[in-house]
Amino acid sequence: MNNPWIDLPFESPFVIKDDWSAIEDFNSKNKQSDYEIKTSLFPEPYIGNLGAHVVLLGLNPGYSGNADELDFTSEYFKGLCRDNLLHEKNEYPLYYFNPKLNHTSGYKWWKQKLREVICEAGARTVANELLVLEYFPIIQNVLNQ
Repeated sequence: MNNPWIDLPFESPFVIKDDWSAIEDFNSKNKQSDYEIKTSLFPEPYIGNLGAHVVLLGLNPGYSGNADELDFTSEYFKGLCRDNLLHEKNEYPLYYFNPKLNHTSGYKWWKQKLREVICEAGARTVANELLVLEYFPIIQNVLNQ
């Protein structure tokens, strides 16, 4: 199977062609709610090393408004997101542990949630040995069709 994220646009809206109708349908039912898919932000269906020893199943990540908008518009951040989607090697596969992102809401959230694990193993180890997969309701809708 080819990696569908290769076709992710370089400009907003960040939606691959195969997902467009499902996302439009989903957003039409969830306009301006906590569930609306923010197509102005890079998608994060997974974050981290696909060969990691530990896999976390998450729900749709939250949205931090202006903080996320600022984070996701940084060319450096967008590059890390794209590299992750394309399975490019990175010193911090779970890129929120990259010290250059310590100002972002994602860095602060993950560091707080995994502080005990980080204290035991170190941030670089966690960044390399953890994969986060997002279970997203739109996926379930597509599977049920």
